Order: sequence, then structure tokens, then C-alpha cells
Amino acid sequence: MSEFAPGTLHVVMDGGSEFACRPGDVSLLPKGYDAWVVGNEAAAVVDFLVMVGCIWAAADLGR
Repeated sequence: MSEFAPGTLHVVMDGGSEFACRPGDVSLLPKGYDAWVVGNEAAAVVDFLVMVGCIWAAADLGR
């Protein structure tokens, strides 16, 4: 199976390094990247940092 098989997220960093995020992978993507789904199969991504920001905002509203 190719590293960049359908359903993976192909990531290219501004510095030129490339990698694949496949089902079950966990990664940290700092600023400075481009990414796209390989093939026609969907790739699901969960952005936990955004979720944490929403939790902090909701906690601030309760004060």
C-alpha cells in the first residue's frame, strides 16, 4: 500500500517536508502547511485545539 493511499491527508510543510496522516494517526499541524485528501475517499479530521478553545470560551461566559 502506498504511503499516500486514498483516504489519507497529504501534508506539505512550508519547509518542504511531506507526510501522510492515515486513519488512526495523531498529528500536530503548526502554522505553515498545505494539506489535501488523496483520491476520492474521505479523510476524517478532528481538530482538538478548536474544541479546547470553545470549552475555554464557554467557561469564561459562566463567570
